[in-house]
Amino acid sequence: MFRRSSFAPTHADVQSSVSAASTLWSGLGATKTELGFEELVAAHARIHATAEELSGTTLDCQKRSVTYYSIYEDSKGNFMFPLIASHGSMWGVTHTRRIDRALRPLLPLSRHGRVQGWLNALNAIRDINRRVFVEVYSTFYFTRFYGTHARAGEIIKPDVLALYNQIHAAIATGETLSFESRRQIYADIFIHEQNDIVDPGIQEAVASCPDVLVALFQRVRPRFKYFPKGESLVFTDFTDVEQRNEQGLRAMDFAEQVGAKRVLEALSEYA
Repeated sequence: MFRRSSFAPTHADVQSSVSAASTLWSGLGATKTELGFEELVAAHARIHATAEELSGTTLDCQKRSVTYYSIYEDSKGNFMFPLIASHGSMWGVTHTRRIDRALRPLLPLSRHGRVQGWLNALNAIRDINRRVFVEVYSTFYFTRFYGTHARAGEIIKPDVLALYNQIHAAIATGETLSFESRRQIYADIFIHEQNDIVDPGIQEAVASCPDVLVALFQRVRPRFKYFPKGESLVFTDFTDVEQRNEQGLRAMDFAEQVGAKRVLEALSEYA
């Protein structure tokens, strides 16, 4: 388990991650609208494979959190989703590890592998966290170079593609999107991630869990470390996608309130 003293990412660490991405994808050059479809698919596969590698294991939340924050930096502050996800990654792994530690002593008493099945379900929930990272990283960098390709919508959902293209257009012109635009893009991408990746994964993961474990997971009050004093997210059922969508917007509003610098500093406060 990680400790606060062993993980204290700095702005220099974030910039190093931004530079690494720049170097990694420098060969892609400017947007290439003339690419054939097979080349386009291959480009997406290459970026996706790199995202898989960068995502690490289901427990590598620290690694993912820094890269998430670097995507926010690379967007010149226009793409809020990875900023919030940097803490979602940390909180999700921390929370499930606590439940994991409580269950492990029961393994020797478990019949028919039930406790191991529950531990596997917790790891499956952590893997949802990892898969969202892969999708966000690969989509952000793919659309940076190929978002305006005539056939990009055959690889990225057209409505999602439009959101990322809006972000990249602002980056290209040096524009800072308005709070309302940032919030709307965040909300739409958050809903996409919840509906297409998170919710199906959660429903599958908890299907084999006993009611008591599901209840522990449902009734949570996530407090990301950058939240103002006394604030937390409130769930009566974390498995309910509508509640997650509503609370996700509160997490973004808190980030806007305290500022990106505080969000970065707070990554070291999970234990």
